[in-house]
Amino acid sequence: MVEQLDLSSGQTVFEPAGGDGVFIDAVLNACPTARIDTYDINPVAIAELKRLFGHNSNVNIALEDTLTCTDLDLRANSATGYDRIIANPPYGGWQDMSRRKALSARYPDLSVKETYALFLYRCIRLLNPGGVLVFIIPDTWLNLHRHGRLRKYLLETTLISQIALFPSTYFPGVAFGYANMSIVTIRKPVGNVDIRSNETVILRGFPNVQSVSHGINGASAVSRFKQGKILENDSAAIYLETAQGLEALLSRDTLRICDVADCVTGIYSGNDKQFLRTLSAKLRYSKSYREIASDEICARHEFLDPSEMLSGLLGVKTFVPIVKGGNTPYVKPDNWYIDWSREAIRHYRTDKKARFQNSSYYFRMGLGIPMVTSSAISAALIERTVFDQSLVGVFPKDATMLYYLLAFFNSPTANTLIRALNSSSNNPANYIKKIPFVRPSDELLAEVTARTDAIVKSLKSTGRFDADLERQNNEDIADLYNAALAEGC
Repeated sequence: MVEQLDLSSGQTVFEPAGGDGVFIDAVLNACPTARIDTYDINPVAIAELKRLFGHNSNVNIALEDTLTCTDLDLRANSATGYDRIIANPPYGGWQDMSRRKALSARYPDLSVKETYALFLYRCIRLLNPGGVLVFIIPDTWLNLHRHGRLRKYLLETTLISQIALFPSTYFPGVAFGYANMSIVTIRKPVGNVDIRSNETVILRGFPNVQSVSHGINGASAVSRFKQGKILENDSAAIYLETAQGLEALLSRDTLRICDVADCVTGIYSGNDKQFLRTLSAKLRYSKSYREIASDEICARHEFLDPSEMLSGLLGVKTFVPIVKGGNTPYVKPDNWYIDWSREAIRHYRTDKKARFQNSSYYFRMGLGIPMVTSSAISAALIERTVFDQSLVGVFPKDATMLYYLLAFFNSPTANTLIRALNSSSNNPANYIKKIPFVRPSDELLAEVTARTDAIVKSLKSTGRFDADLERQNNEDIADLYNAALAEGC
């Protein structure tokens, strides 16, 4: 990271989150005459920084909040910025609502849920023309919808030189499941520069942590993009290149899943321990839940009309199956039940913690995709029952597409596309909606539907299915998308 700064004698350097001083030490080793300002909000960190660097007149240490400091406001609005900025800003930490509110007022165009985005924006504003910024941050800034305005700002006002991507496990003590890491190098343009023509280099495939320090020579995958081209993408998302090249479909004017299906999230009771029951306390995550009694269950064949079901049930049999998260493809057994009595429905509709959301989709045929996946995306049927908020419910506008979409969302092609849209392990509805949809021919639709129907029936009767049926579906879907890619449509 210090190498990427391209330091010269006498330059001003800012470290906005001083921490334990590793960057300050590295900058001074590379350029002893650098003049460094470092801020931190933590008094303990400041005390340690003063112990380490207080003797050096070139290092100014301040107990300040980088995101709200008024002195930095003056710098950002004048010609007294910094030549170089380097940081490992905070991310993933909880902020109380009062601080969120204050930060939202100060940064109205940015998401305040991840402070690293605020640090990045703040520091770009503090960078002098010709200056260089190097940050190490999660790679979620590349394509998460919430960072769309930040990306647009970066792509329109700065020159993104390089993005190096690598597993979070390479960064000691920071391993987390929802994202990998990135080192981004950004230059502030000088004069009238064609920013849209700037070519950004993306480095990936570093076999180990040592190879990251070798930059382009250590990466096994190198790709490039023009900033102007990325600005044409939905929310200016930076899609990562995939082995199949299917990400090219993401920037085309093609059908999307939202054109053929509604994508919504389901119910939250507000108090699952009270309103949910489990089939068996031996099931995963069910230890603290009560077991359901057979005479409490309202079977599907006993359901009222869907519109009547939304009013709740009378009598003893008031529990109905609910589809929850978990990567079980095609069919999920009825292991969980939710109280659907009229009293419970009143609670779901009125309790502040509960969410009786998208209720018009309850008790319809659809499929559920877990919001969080440990590996590949998967989908299971929602068969005329309720689904919870840990799923994205996908409800085809044409009922004949149900089993085809079930096959698609269990295919490697769908996984490739969702990971190009969003490299994290999350699958929110907004990303599912954006997946390109290549409409199958009537013949292919019938073939995939027949195979998927056979898979579902086999799972329901035996708990197994013929893997060859899934393989044929996967191959046909991959061929369809690759043909669309080749034809440019």
